[in-house]
Amino acid sequence: MKFRVYCDTGGCNKELRSLEKNGDIEIFYYPYENKNKFIKQRSPPSRMTWGDMIDPWNENFYPWKAYSGSKKFIGLTRILSLNNNRKDILHLDSAYKSECHFFVTSDKVHIYSKRNELFNHLKIFVCLHTDISQIINAIQKTWYLVIKKE
Repeated sequence: MKFRVYCDTGGCNKELRSLEKNGDIEIFYYPYENKNKFIKQRSPPSRMTWGDMIDPWNENFYPWKAYSGSKKFIGLTRILSLNNNRKDILHLDSAYKSECHFFVTSDKVHIYSKRNELFNHLKIFVCLHTDISQIINAIQKTWYLVIKKE
């Protein structure tokens, strides 16, 4: 099983890129704030506005309908304040739309501190970019189960 990992701005590190190179994970993101040359897979966008777009519109490959929030968007606005954390909500919703298992962030205050509420709402594990042990443990457990089956 290949785990799907969403990295928000500042979430991607060498350790994650190594896990992707080994074929253990796929890394996703959407450039709401910055482009990341190390991440090739883009998640579907969430409720963007014209002002959110950092790529030229002719370089985007999603139909306009894709720029809507998921069924979890409203709940995310209740967990994280829409006024102060709009980009965080967009990132989390994109992770949900990509069916990611993990969300890696450098944001301790707004996202990581709400990891339990976010897991209950999205069923996505939130990890800090400095501690991806949950991802590594999931990979090891999966390998153990595969070997045990054989």
